[in-house]
Amino acid sequence: MMIKDDKPIFIIGCGGHAKVLFHAINQLGKDCAGFIGRKEIDPEVFQGKNVIDEEYFIKNFSCKNYNLINGIGALPDLKKRIFTSKKMRELGFYFPALVDISVISNGKYQVLEGSQILAGVIIQPDVMIGRDTIINTGAVLDHDVIIGNNCHISPNVTCNGGVKIEDNVFIGTNSIITQNVLITKNNFVKSQSLISSDL
Repeated sequence: MMIKDDKPIFIIGCGGHAKVLFHAINQLGKDCAGFIGRKEIDPEVFQGKNVIDEEYFIKNFSCKNYNLINGIGALPDLKKRIFTSKKMRELGFYFPALVDISVISNGKYQVLEGSQILAGVIIQPDVMIGRDTIINTGAVLDHDVIIGNNCHISPNVTCNGGVKIEDNVFIGTNSIITQNVLITKNNFVKSQSLISSDL
């Protein structure tokens, strides 16, 4: 499950991705203290928890007492998500990795800080996942796959053995990446793509 301590967790954002993370945290038996949003656009309550305005949170909540999970989704692009994590880390907040209770793993794999591996993902041996990356519902990562920082691997993507994905890459739903393909940084792969050569 990867969350290493017992600090309460606030989730940043009040959308669909934040909702998925809230339920994943609950299934792990961890305490979600609430959500962080913006008072001008977000509700006061989300998923039965209070939504704290971001500026109020920064002024009144200590990084010594709380961890954060980034619940901002990856679309229309990754920039807002990346900016928010960077801003909160500079204030001293820690983003633990989150691995859903239903993830199937076969052998050792590595997941860095702030990454999220969601329901039904399959991870084979010697996979490496960088910082602040989302591995979304039902994705398959075969042996020796390496995924960089700030990537989004959408639902039901298949990465065959030896695939390497560099930083800031978005892979659309139901895409297949064949063996040993390299996808270089900042690429956007549309849904249902078959990638059989380097990008």
